[in-house]
Amino acid sequence: MIGAQTMKNVMVISQDPVFLDKIDTLRSRFTSFSPAIVTSFEDAITSFATGTYQCALVDNDLYDNPTIILFFQDIKMLWPHVSRVLVLGQDQSMDLVEAINNADIQRILNKSWDLEKISAIVSDASEAADVWQELKKVKKLATVNNQELLVLNRLLEDQIITQTDEIIKINNLLSSSLFATVRAFSQAVEAKDQLTRGHSERVAQLCVEIGKKMQLSQEELNGLYIAGTLHDVGKIGISELILQKNGSLSDEEFDSVREHPLIGYNILNPIPFEWHVAKVVLQHHEYFNGKGYPYHLSGDEICLGARILHVADAYEAMTSNRPYRKAMSIQGALDELERNSGSQFDPDVVSLFTHLSITQFGKKN
Repeated sequence: MIGAQTMKNVMVISQDPVFLDKIDTLRSRFTSFSPAIVTSFEDAITSFATGTYQCALVDNDLYDNPTIILFFQDIKMLWPHVSRVLVLGQDQSMDLVEAINNADIQRILNKSWDLEKISAIVSDASEAADVWQELKKVKKLATVNNQELLVLNRLLEDQIITQTDEIIKINNLLSSSLFATVRAFSQAVEAKDQLTRGHSERVAQLCVEIGKKMQLSQEELNGLYIAGTLHDVGKIGISELILQKNGSLSDEEFDSVREHPLIGYNILNPIPFEWHVAKVVLQHHEYFNGKGYPYHLSGDEICLGARILHVADAYEAMTSNRPYRKAMSIQGALDELERNSGSQFDPDVVSLFTHLSITQFGKKN
């Protein structure tokens, strides 16, 4: 089981005997895993104050949604290094957009998942807490170094100007390296699903064209490009037999495919992008009328980046050849977007997209 040895200091806040039984099974499998189990937020706060924990697993069946959000906010304020994990159970009414935005929930897992998935999420959250602690040490050291540099600045102004030019070059190199890494990550996904080779890059380019038309900032355009390139990264967790199947998917297979936005979110959320890439990937299959997945968000509940990505992704898919169907014409795809405007797609994004010059897309049917 990947990284299970890192699950050392985990607090579980739940009263669900079935879920706690899964936690107990993990405890029996890994001697290093010794979770603290409490049944109330009051007990959790007391334990946090006297112990050292990497992450907290909070059962959303335990309290009402506002109380859970306030608890996560308290953890973030008092113990920011602790990874915050929401455990979804029978109560699926929580506004996850509000929870992610206001409580900065970093991971989401479902009680119905098997032990492999649960342990992977918990292990990943624990590792993220360790990374946070290391970054805190580095920042503290950097602060000391910065004070020393301020003294040197007064003596070495000419040299600092030269060094600044070098730093700009390094930053440009790092930026180029980031985009190269993103493209390599995307290619790794497409190597698993070769039927859609090149799809993510084309979607990313379409997202940027839409963003330019909306006069978004360069930071937002960069974020759109990264989100477009990595929007299907969650398919790493989906069986190749399902991804490469020529015929129709069964209900069970389709349910598996529908998990890829959440898997992608859990993969990307720990990465400190300058823009909310992970949230865009999580929401890019939500419908404007609330009938999408995974959380049935609607309208402005869906972030703008995800609404842009949804249109670009659908257009690129419709105008690409697949083994089981031929590509639509560009006009046919645009007609389909307009037909579903206001239901599946944001009507403002569709209206803007259909007025873009189709010759700039570089589309190959």
